[in-house]
Amino acid sequence: MKMTLQTRLLPAPDQVMALEATLRACNAAADWLAGEAFVRKTANKVLLQQLYYRELRARFDLSAQMAVRCIAQTCEAYKRDKKKRPHFRPCASIP
Repeated sequence: MKMTLQTRLLPAPDQVMALEATLRACNAAADWLAGEAFVRKTANKVLLQQLYYRELRARFDLSAQMAVRCIAQTCEAYKRDKKKRPHFRPCASIP
């Protein structure tokens, strides 16, 4: 049996700013990486990670886990329709 739990975060004002900054950085990174994946015509997660992991971390100041999730999210979006470049809104949800 699976149970689903819905929770609500009640962050302090400084935590809100940190969460929003992380959200925006991840979506900016995913949007930038989507352009790179589209140019290379690849949704290969291993290849994109080899090529762009360090740059994602440095350019967008992401943690290791956020960079890896960003790569996976970009690959999933690109695989849906390889004819068009995926775009990520600044405040779109992140895993």
